[in-house]
Amino acid sequence: MTRRLRIAQWTWIVCEGCERLVHSEPFDRLRAGCLPDGAVVVRDNIIRSSLLVPTGDAAYPEVFVKRYKPGGLRERFKYLLLPSKARAEWRSL
Repeated sequence: MTRRLRIAQWTWIVCEGCERLVHSEPFDRLRAGCLPDGAVVVRDNIIRSSLLVPTGDAAYPEVFVKRYKPGGLRERFKYLLLPSKARAEWRSL
């Protein structure tokens, strides 16, 4: 089961039980536009960045984060009608 969390301008889709991680220090740094200490960039292109982020949590020592970069006005309008790339990918897992 997943939950959708809205924090500032970010929308997080997380597995149930992982909600607390989004409020931890590494994710505060991500929201500030900084790379958290120990994070590894797996992939970075014009569409998205993929990262492995250490959490400091014993149950979930590191998490895989995909950050989709905002497109132009046309892209944003399209996703009012259709699921976003992130949502479509999450559903296919």
